[in-house]
Formats: sequence, C-alpha cells, structure tokens
Amino acid sequence: MKMGPLAWRSIAVLLLALAAAGCSDPGPEGEGGSAAPVTRTLPAEGSLETAGQYVSRGRERAEAGSHSAAIQDFTAALNLDKGNTDALLERAAAYVHISLFHPEDMRPQLCRPGPACQNAIDDYGKVIALDPANTDAYYLRGVALSNAGRFQSAITDLDKAIQAEPSNADAYLRRGYAYMRLSEDTTYGDYNALSDRPEDAVADFDEAIRLNPQSGMVYTFRGRAFAELQQPDRAIEDLAKAIELAPEDPLAYLDRGAAFMQAGRLEDALADFDRALALDPDSVASLVGRGEARTKLGRLEDAMSDLDRAVELDPQSAAAHVKRGNVRRRQGDLERAIGDYDRALFLDRENVEALIERGMSLYALGRRDRAILDFKFAEGLTRVDQVTAQTRAIRLDPTDMSAHLARGLAHLERGDPSKAMDDFDTVLASDGDNLGALVARGDAWVKLFEPQNAIESYDRAIAIDGVLASAYTGRGLAYYELGRLAADEGDLDAAIGWLTNAIADLDASAAITPYDAEVYAAEARAFRRRAGIHLETRAYRDADADYSRAIELAPENPDSFAGRAVAAASTGRDSDADTDAARAIELGFNPFLMAAMLAEARLEGG
Repeated sequence: MKMGPLAWRSIAVLLLALAAAGCSDPGPEGEGGSAAPVTRTLPAEGSLETAGQYVSRGRERAEAGSHSAAIQDFTAALNLDKGNTDALLERAAAYVHISLFHPEDMRPQLCRPGPACQNAIDDYGKVIALDPANTDAYYLRGVALSNAGRFQSAITDLDKAIQAEPSNADAYLRRGYAYMRLSEDTTYGDYNALSDRPEDAVADFDEAIRLNPQSGMVYTFRGRAFAELQQPDRAIEDLAKAIELAPEDPLAYLDRGAAFMQAGRLEDALADFDRALALDPDSVASLVGRGEARTKLGRLEDAMSDLDRAVELDPQSAAAHVKRGNVRRRQGDLERAIGDYDRALFLDRENVEALIERGMSLYALGRRDRAILDFKFAEGLTRVDQVTAQTRAIRLDPTDMSAHLARGLAHLERGDPSKAMDDFDTVLASDGDNLGALVARGDAWVKLFEPQNAIESYDRAIAIDGVLASAYTGRGLAYYELGRLAADEGDLDAAIGWLTNAIADLDASAAITPYDAEVYAAEARAFRRRAGIHLETRAYRDADADYSRAIELAPENPDSFAGRAVAAASTGRDSDADTDAARAIELGFNPFLMAAMLAEARLEGG
C-alpha cells in the first residue's frame, strides 16, 4: 500500500488525539544481545481481534498519512463495538482530513465535493448522541458544519462549545467566521434569507484575540469584518498587525490591499498586491486586485496583462471576467467588454457589478431596452433588506425603538408575525401608547389567527386617537375573522353581530380616508359574507340590500351579482334575477353553476 507524506492532521485531529504515537519502537534483541531499533511494523491484515486494536492501528495509519486505510480500521472497530466513541472521533477526524483541499491549513475552508464532509458530521453527531457531555464533539461538529457551508447550524454547535469551554479561542474564531458567511449558508439553497452578521463576528474575533493575541489569522479575519462594515481604516490597522505576526502570509497582504482600495489609497493597494504576488505568483485574487488597482490608476495595459493571466489561471473566476470587461470598456472595446460581462453572469447570475457595467456598455451602444433590464435586475439585487438594516441599527443601539418598530414591520411584511410581535412588544414595553406599535401588533395578532387579542390592541389605539384609520381598518378585519369563524361553526347570530361590527369599523375607516380602495374591498367582502348568512336564513330582503351595498363598493365582483340574483329569484323577481345573473356571468361567474343556483332558488321561493 502506498503511504502518503507525513502531514499535519488539522485542528480536529490535534484536539482529539488521545496519545502521541511514536515513530519507532525498540526492536527485538539481535544476535549478541544488543537492542537494534527497527521501523514499527503494522499488524498483518486479519490478525486483529478487538475494537481497541483496530483503533490503535487506524491511528498509526492516520499519523502516517494513509487516511482511507485508517477509516477502514475505525469502521472495523465500530463493527465490533458500535458505541466506541474513540473510533467515531478518530474516523470523523480522518473524514475531515480527506474532505478538505488543504487539510494542513488551519484557516477555515470549505469542503471539496464528495461525501466525506457529511460523513464527518454524522460521526460527530453519533458521538454526541452517545455522550451529550462531550463538548469537544460539539466544537468539532461545528467546524465540520462550517466546512460544509452550513453556517447557522455551525453557530449552534459552537455556541455550546463556547458555553462549556469559554477559553477556546479557536471556537470564537470559527463562530466569527460563520457569522460572516451566513448569507452563503447552503442549507436553504436559493431560499436563504440569512444575512451576514459582521458586528457579531467582530465581537467573537475580539474575544479570540484576547485569548490568543499572537494569532495573525484572527487579526486577518477581524480586518475582513471591519471591511464589510465599511470601516477600512480599522481593517488596515488589523491587517497590518496580521502581517507583523505572519509576514510571509500572502492573504494578509491581499486583504490589506483590498482595504486600501476601499479607503481610496490606490498606490498603497498596488504595493500590497505586489507583495502578495511575490509570495504567491499564481494567486488569481491578487491578480484581480492588482488589475483593478491598475485600472483605476489608468494603467490599462498592465491591468489587462494581470487580468488575462487571472482568466488563464481560472477561467471560472467571475471577478476576473468582470474586471477585464471594465478595462475593455475603458479602452472603448464595448463588444468584447460585454462578452466578459456575459461570461461573468453565466458564472454568477447575481453579479451586480457585471449587470451594471454590461448595462452601461449596452446603453452606450444604443441597446437601451436590454440595458434597462440589466439596471432593473441590479436594482432588485441591491435593494436594502430592512430586517438586516434594522437589526444592525439595533445592535449598535438596543434602545432605538424606531428601529425595533421598523424591523417588526419588515418581519410582518415578510410573513413572520411571531418575530414581528417580539419587536412590537419591545416598543410597547418602552412606550405603551405608541400608536404605530399598537396597530402593528394588532395586525400581527390577526395574521396569527388571534382576532380577539388583535381587537384589544386596536381598541387601545382608537382610545388614544379616535380618527386613526389604520386602527379601524385592522379592527374591522379582526371582527370579520370572528364573523367568519362563527359562521363556520354554525353560530349565525354571532356571525351577523361580528360582521355588523366589521362593516361599521370599515365604514369609519373609509370616512377618514375616502380613497383607500383596499378598505372598500374589505367592506364589500363583509357585506357579501353577511348577505350569504341572510340567504341561508331566508332573510332575502336583507340579503338583497347587503349584496347591493357590496356592489356599490366593489362593482366588478361577480359573486355579489350572483348572490343578488339568487335573492331576487327567491322572492319571485325573475327579471331582476336574470339581469344580475347575466352580469355575474359577464364578469366571469360559472354559467352552469349560476343556472343551478337560480333553479334551486326559484324552487325554494315557491
């Protein structure tokens, strides 16, 4: 069996190693009685009998770099003893090693394709199931989840690891890294609504630095967080410290170059990209960074040289294509620039810079319709998410009640009334008479199907301001819900009462804001519902009146005409019934259903 080179086994292996394996053992005494050292010989295949023996040999194979063979031994141990946590931990560590592109690199990184990453997560989960007090397993599963791009789950595990061991500097580093990558969480695919939390990341990096002030890597990540928070000066300061601690790390120069770019210090940025490339000549990110700096400095030929090289090294780099397109656009070569932007958008369909720059190029070529499509798409991608924006405002000032109210309204609009309620309660705990929070909390209660609670909130708002249209509208809708529920339960008298209250409130709202079409539509719906109950109880004249009011408020609704046609047919007014039926059908009501309803109404009316 071919043995790989000796390699550092990653943080996970270091933390889990239960004993240091030796490189050689004293051999048997040779002729003459002297002890001669010989290389350790692994037990022969088929000679092992116990789970412990398989674990021992697996460790030796993993230390020698043969992780696949080690996994076979740990699996054999588990076949003999399914509850062997040592075998599970060691196998998980081996899976972690083979799941990474650069297992010897201590930096957080993402898994390579394949099942090894998930296998490691599963093994750590089995350890936790067998031993819930094993805090190392939570930490290590958190690392593995982060490697897999499942950052929210990673944070949950790392929270537990930090609670159990507050002095674990690397756990803070890993959790901070996860906070910065939440928007990339792979768990939710295209439906991911998570947002990066750089403020929380900074707090974790602060603690990691307090625990281990000599870690250049932590300063690098905190510098990146400051850059994301649009604080380039603080980012530059941190990255300078990272370079001081690790002067041969090309990534620190790359990151500081990006921070210099953000601060507008182009010559300083260029110098850092030069240093990064001197340490790693094939770094695509550094070539793209230097190409961008040279572009902004007007050195277009040098920039094109860098970006051509970047595309040659990594044809799948969307950033390289975008920046090369920018150079071509500056040179007036718009068609080829558009080609680069097209390629970038093929690789990353939500690349805002590529959309904007392609739009600018198309517009300059007179293709304005296509340009406008690009600009509209870019606008949609850059629209500020209010939950994220207000959450950041609250982290900076937890007493900012306007931010809590705005976030609650954003949660409500997003369809998450429970989270909205938390914010509205916070506002009302600070100011019990806040009209916006009272009405919004009522709206949340309605969406949570708790209309009675909603009415209490609206009552309070109306008591404070008797001409608050939104409170009357909300309370009217809550009354409507109570009426609908009572009707469904067969309590028609109660339903009539609730619906009458709904109509009164919606009428009051319409009087305050007489141009609100949504209020008219809601009131028409309440009249139709009450009219339906009147039909059911054979109060045909009341039904006719309610349907007529519904038609006044919403004259294009076919159900109102159909209902009034039934009421007319039930009282022998066939001509009126036929007229309304024809209008209902014209507006889209099913003609066969209409005919059946009229026939039954005429039969019932005698």
